[in-house]
Amino acid sequence: MKNIALALTGVAAISAAPAFAETTYLSFDLGYSELSAASDTIETLTGAAAFEGTSGKLTYGVELSGTQLTVGGGELNISEISAILGYDITPAITVFAGASVFEVEDLETTSLTLGAEYALGAFTFGAAYVNSDTDGSEQESGQVYAEYDANDITAYLAIAFDENQEIYLAGLSRDVAAYEIDLDGLFVDDLSIYSLAGSYNIRPNIR
Repeated sequence: MKNIALALTGVAAISAAPAFAETTYLSFDLGYSELSAASDTIETLTGAAAFEGTSGKLTYGVELSGTQLTVGGGELNISEISAILGYDITPAITVFAGASVFEVEDLETTSLTLGAEYALGAFTFGAAYVNSDTDGSEQESGQVYAEYDANDITAYLAIAFDENQEIYLAGLSRDVAAYEIDLDGLFVDDLSIYSLAGSYNIRPNIR
């Protein structure tokens, strides 16, 4: 489970540095997945709620998430709360600061993030510095990422790194009136995690 915990910590850090070229929103998510590997079955139950708002040149957001992994009868509980504040220096340049608390069972990681983004047409490029403290052990890391968002298609590539390892994340999604589909991947050392999710619009306002 050590690699999974490290990878999820990296995802938590990435989530503290999102693209700000979005309108105000409130969202809720609930998901379940089951994966059979050798003689073990891995069950994942996830839930999340997020809010983002804007006021002039300011953007602010809060996100809560929780995950329960069940492997061979054992459970691993994961939770995160994060907040972020961004300011548009120019229409193309945004600086931001964020904070998050990430817990894996009794292990707690508090992270502070500083970064900047540059928007160029349908593309957004960003970089961030992250200072994390895990039960008194301090660690510094960095992030770089790029996002493409146009014509109902969004794609992203992100790399989180420190002196010991690199975590790669990539994703592709399409969101139209009739349906939404998302494909995401996480890669760290010998661990690869893929996620495929979709929804269909049965009728207006119901998916």
